[in-house]
Amino acid sequence: MESEEFEQIPWANLVARQTDGIDKRIYVAVGIVGVLVIAVLGMRLLSGSSQPVVPQAVTADPPPVTMAESTPPSSMVIAEADLRAEESVKIQAVDPLLEVTAEWFVTDWFTRDGSDETIRSIKAVVSPNLALAAIPHESEDEPVTFVEWARTIETEVMPNGETVVTVAYRAIRETVEGFVRDPVVTVVLSVVRTGNGVTVNALPTTED
Repeated sequence: MESEEFEQIPWANLVARQTDGIDKRIYVAVGIVGVLVIAVLGMRLLSGSSQPVVPQAVTADPPPVTMAESTPPSSMVIAEADLRAEESVKIQAVDPLLEVTAEWFVTDWFTRDGSDETIRSIKAVVSPNLALAAIPHESEDEPVTFVEWARTIETEVMPNGETVVTVAYRAIRETVEGFVRDPVVTVVLSVVRTGNGVTVNALPTTED
């Protein structure tokens, strides 16, 4: 019989070949991953550096206010004092009691109805020197008239303390054909404060 011959393969060589093949694939994979990581990091760095930097606005402090700027000139103080004095005169001129008394007196003065109460009310409010004079209401020849309305249109305080009041009124006059309305008339009279009341110093007269 012929003897069989067996070839012997060293296991160490097989192991070395398998080991060499596995190491190469791992290196390739690691290299690809590393390249990807480097590419991603580079893109992030480039995108971050491309944003513009906005400079902050620098605000300057306002200049300090000096005493000369905050102090008003003396002429302004005088003008303000004059203005207040003028306002006080206006407030004094607009006195409701003076205006109401002037309107009421004009109504009674130009109302000629023969009433004794009208005559008494007129003499009670006029000054003593005017109370002694005769008034038109005491004459029988005066036509019958009634004041329909009376309104104050201007009030002025005089230096002597008297107040000149301008009053407009309209009267209704009796005629043969009946009562007719007269045109509106404007009169001026002088009144003054006397304690809690008002005195008429000058009778109503028509304006020139």
